[in-house]
Amino acid sequence: MIKVIFAAHRRTDMTREEFVEYWTTTHADLARAIPGVRRYVVNITIGRSADAQYDGVAEVAYDSIDDLKVAARSAQAAAVIADEPNLFDLDNCVRLVASERLVVG
Repeated sequence: MIKVIFAAHRRTDMTREEFVEYWTTTHADLARAIPGVRRYVVNITIGRSADAQYDGVAEVAYDSIDDLKVAARSAQAAAVIADEPNLFDLDNCVRLVASERLVVG
C-alpha cells in the first residue's frame, strides 16, 4: 500500500473547532472524490494544540504508485489542492509519500 501522509497546521485565524469541522466535512468531501483512493483517514491531535507539533495528520492510501500517479493528475486532486489554503498553514505542513509496512494488525 502506498500512502500520502500530510502533517497539518491549521491557519492561524481558525479555531481548532473550525479547523476540524472544515477538514472533516468540506475538505474531506473533496478528497473522497479522488479516483483510486483506497482509504482516507484524518487523525486529529488530542490535547491542547499549543502542545502538539501538528494539529493533525491525514493518510491517503492507494493500492499502487501507479494509482497515486493517476489520482495526482485528476481534476479531483486539483480541487483538493486548491482548497488547502482554506484551512492549512501550508508553510508549516509536511507531505510525504510512503510505502506501508504493516507490523501489527
